[in-house]
Amino acid sequence: MDYYSHLDIGETGGIHSQKKLNEHLFQVANGMHDSLDDLPPDILSNDHSKELAWIIGISHDFGKYTTFFQSYLKTGSPTGDSKNHGLLSALWGCFLVFQKMPKEIAVENILVCLACIYCHHGDIVQLSDLLFMLLSYQRPERRFSIDPRWKRRLDTVYSKQINDIKSNRKEIERDLDRFGDYNLLESFLEHIDQSSSPFYTTLYQCWTTYQDWQRASMVSTFHHKCYFLFSCLIENDKRDAARLQSTRVRFDLPLTAIDRYKSNHSFPNTLPALKIIRENMYKHLGDKAKTIELSQHVFTLTAPTGSAKTLASLNFAFQLRRRIKDEKGFYPRIIYALPFTTIIDQNYEIITEILKTHAEYKTDYSALIIKHHHLAPVRYYSERNHRNDLALDQALMMIESWDAEIIVTTFMQFIHSLISNENRALKKFHRITGSIIILDEIQNIPIEYWPLIRHVLKNMAELYHCYIMMMTATQPLIFEKSEMQELAPAPDETFFKLDRIECIYDSEPQPIGQFWDKYYTDIRETSSVAIICNTIASSLELYQTLPAEWEGNTFYLSTNLLPVHRAAKIEQIKESLKSRVPTILISTQVIEAGVDLDFDWVIRDMAPIDSLIQSAGRANRHAVNKKGRLTIIRLCDENKNYFSRYIYGAGHLKVATELLQNQDRLSEHLFYQLVHDNYQRLVQIQDMNRGKKIYREWWQKANYNVLDDFNLIERQGFYKDVFLQSNKDAVDIWAQWQDDVIHAPNFTKRQEGFLTLRAEFRKHILSIPRKLCKLFFWDYCYGDESQIGLVRNDVIDDYYDINTGFKREPDDNSFIL
Repeated sequence: MDYYSHLDIGETGGIHSQKKLNEHLFQVANGMHDSLDDLPPDILSNDHSKELAWIIGISHDFGKYTTFFQSYLKTGSPTGDSKNHGLLSALWGCFLVFQKMPKEIAVENILVCLACIYCHHGDIVQLSDLLFMLLSYQRPERRFSIDPRWKRRLDTVYSKQINDIKSNRKEIERDLDRFGDYNLLESFLEHIDQSSSPFYTTLYQCWTTYQDWQRASMVSTFHHKCYFLFSCLIENDKRDAARLQSTRVRFDLPLTAIDRYKSNHSFPNTLPALKIIRENMYKHLGDKAKTIELSQHVFTLTAPTGSAKTLASLNFAFQLRRRIKDEKGFYPRIIYALPFTTIIDQNYEIITEILKTHAEYKTDYSALIIKHHHLAPVRYYSERNHRNDLALDQALMMIESWDAEIIVTTFMQFIHSLISNENRALKKFHRITGSIIILDEIQNIPIEYWPLIRHVLKNMAELYHCYIMMMTATQPLIFEKSEMQELAPAPDETFFKLDRIECIYDSEPQPIGQFWDKYYTDIRETSSVAIICNTIASSLELYQTLPAEWEGNTFYLSTNLLPVHRAAKIEQIKESLKSRVPTILISTQVIEAGVDLDFDWVIRDMAPIDSLIQSAGRANRHAVNKKGRLTIIRLCDENKNYFSRYIYGAGHLKVATELLQNQDRLSEHLFYQLVHDNYQRLVQIQDMNRGKKIYREWWQKANYNVLDDFNLIERQGFYKDVFLQSNKDAVDIWAQWQDDVIHAPNFTKRQEGFLTLRAEFRKHILSIPRKLCKLFFWDYCYGDESQIGLVRNDVIDDYYDINTGFKREPDDNSFIL
């Protein structure tokens, strides 16, 4: 009898492709070995790590040797629990560890093996219940007190599946001969039936040890090895099932590529002081990469906005990467993570332009760089790795596995791949190990998560040999000073050299209805002004009450606009600023971080200090003009309710008010100390127990339920996703979505349609407060509000304005990040 791991059967019943089970097991084990070879040799210092990876690989689908699974594979007919193979495979893998590894390390490695194999089709779960039920089942007098769901599962394994394996032992053994000394099937079947077997005695030790770890908050050692090998297993398992062999070709990144890009792309005209800062920053970081101690893994780069941190950090990463290859023998990947998709795209374009001088960019661009976020297109191309004819699902797998030298992604993707127990997120965990990580605009991580982020990044640095750079103009106090090294040359002095901005703080309440009365005369005499509000409602009111005599260009920008219109609007604003046409932009916080817009004057509604400093980065950013202006005001409604309180915590606003109350005017050289004082005070008053608890319960105690409390983006209120048919393109995209996704004939076609359309589809979706949604938005799907809502083209003018976005009620103060 031939045993298969995967069969692709067409609609007519014909077999399109097939994979022998022993071949699949061998390929996955081999791929896991390759994954280990691709990384620092001392990440898993235990000499038996490779053997453990091999055992996990060759045993992870052992349970597919039952006739129940083989019948299900060929017919698709349900066979109940009998086709499930996770637990039987896990027992087989644990038995191989028990038999082949030294007794003194067997317990830890059995637990890792059990978690990896038992959970490899789902998420990592804590093992106490599984081991308790498994051991209780070996005592007949306890079987009927076991949870019925567990008893049914164990009955299936011991009464059906093991007997089925026994019936076909000779055939299965011939299949397993490929694995030589690991063909211990006869011994396994002897031990598995004897409750007094030393194998069960060892499993009992595993159970008590795991419980001891949980009680003493010591599960972290187990997690260190488990997370890495679990990631290797699921990535190689999915890859082989998709007929994608392991990637063996790695690519160098030319050290002169950034120099060439820099010489061919000049910055806007600027003052000599900023030019000197940019050149010094670039050269200093390039030199640092060649001289730093490689035992130092955590770095900060604290520098003013407009100081070309992106190019300097990339130059540092390229140089450090080559040095690590020369001195340690492996190529680290470079992971560039940013908070928002809007700034990811612009940074991705810069890196792509840098890499276009690489000789192999045309033939292997995806092996050099990928962009991973929910709006990114799904395509992957690499000729040397035989990735030049991939189906969409295969291309998605390569992207989600971060199989490239440089990955540009979001904080959401990156951090939720480290702080997670979910299968899909952890698939790329082993590719993060040993990497160079650039965290741009790190201040966007909420302060309550700082202890959690600190622990996790320390683990990645110390256990997984990552090199981490946290880059911003407003450096948060996530790490102790002794734990990190600042890369910028004398950041306090760098800030002191700059005098691009005059900052004025107006502490008097500013009723929104009187804003134009107070500021319009000055605005009219200024070439370009950005007014940054805290809520969509306040920004819309200012836009709609702009005096009619204004003759310059006026723009509105917020998440109230569809993504497709926001992107176009940013380009229009850039063109208006470049041509020096009088320009007013009324916006929310969407322009604060990373968006390369440069105004003469920024008026900012009250916010935390780091947000205010980031907003200052939109004023005279390139020091083109003599001096820019930042005016901080306290916008309120007619009842003197401050709009800032709808968005920010009381602690952040209290500290900001205290630091600004005696500072009517601020110079840019004071920003560095102001940010430092702000964070020093915040850590004293903010409750950080949430982050500490998540780390303790998750990483140290294996209580994975606590991860439900972790989310980088907290939605304020209840929002619904709605598709708006704002033009003919949107009408066509919706029709295609209905045909190719919603009404697709099968899962394969539905997935293909989804991957093809998702990037363009998401550009026409808004997240709208539930109270502003109308019931008829869901008429097309018979009121099913679990689906995406729809505003049809024939009524779009009632609900959407091309200039200001979704039409809201006057009292709605919603803000969407």
